Amino acid sequence: MADAKENRQPAGWPSTLFSLAGMEDLTSKLAPACPLGAVVGAIPPKTAREIGLLSEGGAEGQERHLDVKVVCGGGDAFVGILGMGVAEEGQVGLMTGSSNVVVGLQRNISEQQR
Repeated sequence: MADAKENRQPAGWPSTLFSLAGMEDLTSKLAPACPLGAVVGAIPPKTAREIGLLSEGGAEGQERHLDVKVVCGGGDAFVGILGMGVAEEGQVGLMTGSSNVVVGLQRNISEQQR
């Protein structure tokens, strides 16, 4: 069996998986993958006004646009697990809903421990 490190793909969409499923062109239809927490933009002033993200306090009582960043997120269940405080080795979390996710955390196993 090949070593897992040899089979790792660079960060991004799983293009090999998509190819195996007969969806080779899927990545061209998706937004670029980004690291969790990366700032990918900001809410434009017009949109901020439409959704109520303005505050008073500008010059002469004018509205002031709040600088709200748009940040790359993650799957709701996995982010929810972090919100439950499951973030250290040995902890386990169960998230249920329309799907069920069980996550357990452990350190990476070094080559010497294998």
